[in-house]
Amino acid sequence: GIDFDNLMKEGFVRLEHHFEINTPSKKVEFVSSRRKERGVEDFPDITKFIDNVARREDFRLLSVTYGNTISTQYSNIFKSSLDKNIYINSRDAERLGVSMGDRVRVYNNYGEVITNVAIDDSLPEGAALLYKPFWAEVAGYSVNELTSDKIVLEFGGQVAYHSTYVKIEKFVENSGAK
Repeated sequence: GIDFDNLMKEGFVRLEHHFEINTPSKKVEFVSSRRKERGVEDFPDITKFIDNVARREDFRLLSVTYGNTISTQYSNIFKSSLDKNIYINSRDAERLGVSMGDRVRVYNNYGEVITNVAIDDSLPEGAALLYKPFWAEVAGYSVNELTSDKIVLEFGGQVAYHSTYVKIEKFVENSGAK
């Protein structure tokens, strides 16, 4: 069975439940025969669907919801403890010449956010984490200011929020930034 203490110690639990995988090979297929029959690529090139493809100096933006909320629910309870920092790896911070608590401009071709840096080496280089802090009226910005609202028909008519790239630079008052 599943033991909570073992889960916390190991980080995962191997399930002994056997189940049938309903594919022609009876295995998990990352390359799908059904997709091939429909003429769909196995791994679509997402770069042709997003407008701001990453360059070496760009960061992949991770915009996650707070652990104790459900998207924008409970903002009236937690708004006094919002974490408005953008988290980056220490090597990225060094490359950018920023330190813990520095004001930075996070921007791309969609918009910009001014916030503070926090250093977290659990993030890989090139990734930046910014929590979704409810609405602009609550936090002073919305992470949606950095994302496209373009609908991608090839992805089932969905948007590509999690394919957003941003630049980060030290914020200088009256530097021309909005």
